[in-house]
Amino acid sequence: MSIQTHVIELPRKKLISKIQKNKEVHIKAFREAVKAYKIEVAKQLRSLAKLNKSDGNDSLDIELDLVKPIDNRKHYNKLIQRYEWEINEDVILSHNEFNEYVLDENHVSEQANFSNTFYLDSTN
Repeated sequence: MSIQTHVIELPRKKLISKIQKNKEVHIKAFREAVKAYKIEVAKQLRSLAKLNKSDGNDSLDIELDLVKPIDNRKHYNKLIQRYEWEINEDVILSHNEFNEYVLDENHVSEQANFSNTFYLDSTN
């Protein structure tokens, strides 16, 4: 009994276009996250300054609770470049590759999405 892996054949140019669109969505979310991150940094620094003024504490222990936005443009650029160099007009993707490249469902994207929406939820 053989196990068949479902594969999908699609035009290479269509795949590149989809990866580029995924990249554009990521860049937009990243830029919005950077703005929100900077606002949160300023907010936490103001709170810390008020706290230090009010308690007369000379402690140098400063701790900010921040999640840094993640920029994954390099990841998307590598994927795009991989398929720009492909000589065949059609490419065959496994189910997992389709999910990763077309649906943008992968560990890298999930991690970036988490970090890039961390502050946006609180600012909207």
